[in-house]
Amino acid sequence: MYTNVFVDMHKQNLKPKVLIYIRVSTDEQAQFGYSIDMQKDQCTNFAVKNGFEVLKCYVDDGYTARNMKRPQLQEMLAVLKKY
Repeated sequence: MYTNVFVDMHKQNLKPKVLIYIRVSTDEQAQFGYSIDMQKDQCTNFAVKNGFEVLKCYVDDGYTARNMKRPQLQEMLAVLKKY
């Protein structure tokens, strides 16, 4: 199913659209190479390199991954539910 969507988009010269979600939960993670800016750059570069259009980048800084109670994650999921 998804393959057909990408083939159709390619024929129409349309880029697949993506949302990016990034987070770090501690200052220590940010110090050792998991900074928000680094994650954003890597995700954006990957998307562009692979022909995706980035619609929005959602960032939760300082939230644990132990639960889904993260404001930007919830906002992104709400957007995805519309599609």
